Amino acid sequence: MFFPDSALQWAICHEMGHTLGLDHSTVPEAVMYKQHDVDTWNQKLHQDDINGISFLYPKGKIGRAACRVRV
Repeated sequence: MFFPDSALQWAICHEMGHTLGLDHSTVPEAVMYKQHDVDTWNQKLHQDDINGISFLYPKGKIGRAACRVRV
């Protein structure tokens, strides 16, 4: 199966979002939207993507409470 470079880049970026904890967005222009149009993706994160990751990983909290694992 052949993927144009931009489609492959989008897929990797989208799946990385899931790895980081993001779900699908309701904003069609967002990377985390459930579908992708190769011709319209501008290879930038939409503000909705940024807001989602900022909510999950607040500034100043990384490496402390946000990522603490109990065993």
